[in-house]
Amino acid sequence: MKTRALVTLPGISEYLADRKRAGLSASSIKLIVVALKIFFRFLVARGQVQRDPAEALALPRIERYLPETLNELQIEQFLEMIDTNALHGLRDRAMIELLYASGLRISELANVRLENFNFEERVVRGNRQRKQDAACAGGP
Repeated sequence: MKTRALVTLPGISEYLADRKRAGLSASSIKLIVVALKIFFRFLVARGQVQRDPAEALALPRIERYLPETLNELQIEQFLEMIDTNALHGLRDRAMIELLYASGLRISELANVRLENFNFEERVVRGNRQRKQDAACAGGP
């Protein structure tokens, strides 16, 4: 019990800096910070320590990168690789074209049903969370 009471914010900060110098990623350090916060909150609630030294710790920012996209030529080459004479070839090509033309997410495409399509308006209703419809390109 006495050793836990000796843990200080500068000591935790030094430990985290050491982990960073050792090559741990920001997301791994974030997991450590969250675990420390939960652990010391638990100790305070049980009366094991007087104060929470991890309370003032800030969570490291995790960088988010934009996904890589294909250019028009790469999309055309990809579509040409689909064998439309194969058993599911036409279906596969239609799905890829719909993804590309409408901007649907793969999860939305996987859940789309025939009733989600409005063929007159050339629109497919996507995920309700996005609150938008995707326009479909292509011919009739």
